[in-house]
Amino acid sequence: MAENDNMNSQMRPQLRPGSLWGPLVVLVVALVTGGWFLQRGVAQSTNVYLQARLFQEVLDHVTEQYVDPVDQSALIESAITGVLEELNDAHTSFIDSETWDAFRFRSGADADYGGVGLEIQKQGEWVTVITPLPGGPALRAGIRAGDRVIDVEGVSAKDWATDQAANLLRGRPGTDVSLLIDRPGVDEPIPFTLTRAVIELLSVPFATMLEEGVGYIPLAVFSETSGREVHDAIERLQEEGLTSLILDLRDNPGGLLEEGVGVADLFLEDGSPILETRGRSAGQDQHYGAVNPEMVPGLPVVVLVNERSASASEIVAGALQDHDRALVMGNRTYGKGSVQTLFRLSGGSILRLTTARWFTPVGRSIQIVRDEPEGSALPVESLTLGVGGEPVARGAPEELPTQESLGGRTIYGGGGITPDLVVLPDTLSASEQASVQRLFRSAGVFATASFN
Repeated sequence: MAENDNMNSQMRPQLRPGSLWGPLVVLVVALVTGGWFLQRGVAQSTNVYLQARLFQEVLDHVTEQYVDPVDQSALIESAITGVLEELNDAHTSFIDSETWDAFRFRSGADADYGGVGLEIQKQGEWVTVITPLPGGPALRAGIRAGDRVIDVEGVSAKDWATDQAANLLRGRPGTDVSLLIDRPGVDEPIPFTLTRAVIELLSVPFATMLEEGVGYIPLAVFSETSGREVHDAIERLQEEGLTSLILDLRDNPGGLLEEGVGVADLFLEDGSPILETRGRSAGQDQHYGAVNPEMVPGLPVVVLVNERSASASEIVAGALQDHDRALVMGNRTYGKGSVQTLFRLSGGSILRLTTARWFTPVGRSIQIVRDEPEGSALPVESLTLGVGGEPVARGAPEELPTQESLGGRTIYGGGGITPDLVVLPDTLSASEQASVQRLFRSAGVFATASFN
């Protein structure tokens, strides 16, 4: 370092003590560079101002002189939507205040939200109960999986969408809602009056042993308690002789990034990298790693994923795959590898803006470019038959970029998590599907005939 300083000092012009050259040079540099930056900033500001003024002029002419009356607010909202559509980012959006308030109510984000504890889905003409949630008002009242909701508050529910029924079932805790239920095998509809309550949704609805030593934990969503729930489920299975584990992330849409990191932490050594986020604005570049000792060192783990496994699910699957800690099995995941920030705007509206992308421990971006249908499976020509006759594929199509895991194994980039072993959905035999459905029913979870 000293040699470089000396060399540079010899090459620079020497300034005599008391000389005005030093201050003058500093002043000139400051004026030139500062003036350039100032001029550039003024130019950019002026350009934006002129464009905004142009937009205002067009809006004024349309509002005042178009042949038909127009809604100026609707035009402005359409313009905002057009700006965001130019980003070609499905996860960036403008949410008006009414839609945002309704979303908070439906999702239970408000403290005074309540529900009846039903998972429902439209099947045919009627909204059907998939499962009553443990501890909820519906389960306590005797509503069962397979019941059809035919009337809510005296109004026929025929041909209702799932959201339409859900909005009427939700409300403030302590208020009542009346239902009329059609139950297969029962001639007359059954009336119920349910008192809404605060519903706590479990991330892990159950955990069980599939056979001797093989534990199974389905993780439905990444909520504030997911890491603790998976930890507790593993402890319960250990008491039953756990020697290997299946972690099921299929159909898990994600949730809290921190909980995805927390679940991965359970299976990795203290200090292991899990996730990196990168963005343009301050505070978006972050590194996340395991902060606790590995809970189950050496335990064989299989992670199940499919095309609807997204976001935090991909954080877990990607981290465990990069560390060679688990076999990832199923179908290529959704490919949501971005972070959104909510900005509250005037009037109560919200800007949901992608501000960062996240990367796995070896630097894979999981964000997929949607030049193919969402959740598309790997092409059939890349598949072979496994020992049981099911279509499977080791690896992925040649066009996907390859990388190396931390252990030197070939893994794939290109968006989403490509499993180590690809298994197409709906490839179970009829007897296998029946066995799986019996397992889920015995655990208190209703499974439809189509098991993925």
